[in-house]
Amino acid sequence: MRRFSSSSELLNSSLAFEANKSIVEMFLLKFSGNEKGAKASAIMYSIVETCRANKIKPEDYVLYLLKNLPYVDRHNPAGYQQHTPRAYKLRLQAQSVKTNA
Repeated sequence: MRRFSSSSELLNSSLAFEANKSIVEMFLLKFSGNEKGAKASAIMYSIVETCRANKIKPEDYVLYLLKNLPYVDRHNPAGYQQHTPRAYKLRLQAQSVKTNA
């Protein structure tokens, strides 16, 4: 954690942070309402940003999760690894290669 030397530096940092937030993040943080809502918002934001980093449409990936996660064995962590954004992207690429072949 960084200690600020003056209140104006803190203010400038805070304003810069606010200016760089995405609309989605501000919506999630503002309307979470309580601790459970904040945790759910953080999870969803993490999923969305990971999708963006992997150049995946977040809507498609969340739909994929909703369809497939109910069938994953909760006691087997390897089952979840098959459904990470990276694994999803590789699966899409493999399907694209099959379609184009």
